[in-house]
Amino acid sequence: MNLRSLVYKNYRGLKDEATKLEDVNHIIGKNGSGKTSIVEASVMLLNGRSFQGISLTNLSNNNKKSFRLSGTVQHKKEKTDKLTLAFDNGKKTHKLNDKRLGQQKAHIAFPLCLVDTNVIQISSGQPNYRRDLLDRAVFHVEPQHVTNHKKLKKCLSQRNKAITRGENIRTIQSWDETLAETGEHIGKARRRLINESQENVAMISKELLGKSLSINYKKGWEEESYIESLKNNIGKDMIIKRTSSGPQKDDYVLKTPDNKIRGYYSHGQEKLASISFILGLNIAVEKRKNCSSIIIIDEAESGLDVSSTSKLIEILKSLKNQLLITSLPHQNIVNMIKGNILTASQK
Repeated sequence: MNLRSLVYKNYRGLKDEATKLEDVNHIIGKNGSGKTSIVEASVMLLNGRSFQGISLTNLSNNNKKSFRLSGTVQHKKEKTDKLTLAFDNGKKTHKLNDKRLGQQKAHIAFPLCLVDTNVIQISSGQPNYRRDLLDRAVFHVEPQHVTNHKKLKKCLSQRNKAITRGENIRTIQSWDETLAETGEHIGKARRRLINESQENVAMISKELLGKSLSINYKKGWEEESYIESLKNNIGKDMIIKRTSSGPQKDDYVLKTPDNKIRGYYSHGQEKLASISFILGLNIAVEKRKNCSSIIIIDEAESGLDVSSTSKLIEILKSLKNQLLITSLPHQNIVNMIKGNILTASQK
């Protein structure tokens, strides 16, 4: 899958422009010139959301509270899709070939591999960041994962309310069977994709860091089954006023053969370790779906020396995905991998 054109109008400080995209695309410009805004426009058009979590009303120019994006996506066998996304008077309209497109369907139909400036949080950030990133990947390959997440959220909320209100144990545990079943499904789906990513992560990290990393997944309960954990921890839950175990506590860490990444490597090496995980995870998704995603890397060279950047570029070349890479004008990456050069400019 390749995004072949991108048109943005009245979008987040950018000059209205129609842009043609190729297999490799460098988006260059000084800080504050709008590089990330072009990347965000691409993500918004394809997936219907801001990857930075920005409200749609804040994405238009001059507080007009309206903008329009459009573009074409080329698939295998020369199939081409037309995408449009318009926001006007508080209403978003996302269309694929002139038919309405829901956000969940857009996320599944147009897979993206995004390496943004927060990537290092995979190795050194909070568990909820890692869980969210993994879940977005699982959504692509496990259609029931979205439904299970909604069910889990509802069950946890109701169980926690019962605990907070001081309800009796029987009332609290009335949610346990559904919660346990749903939690087991979520945990298994996550671990399945992690296991499918292990070999890819080991291979990429070996090239980038000289050591093969592994992913150590830790489920959010110690017992054999989640239902057993809920029963064993009911006393503790009533004391702390919340459910203490479950998939909302799952986590994973990247490990060398002898140590964790966290606090072990330099900032640049942690970034490479985190990128190894994202790319390895993406390969597993592509294999399961039999598809090709677009890889977007924001500020690719930030925190990396020339040697590390060169190694990263060689990995990206070998993957053969369409690339959107942002960088500063003076950086070396443009010369390391030839491609289409887009200069970011604001109104």
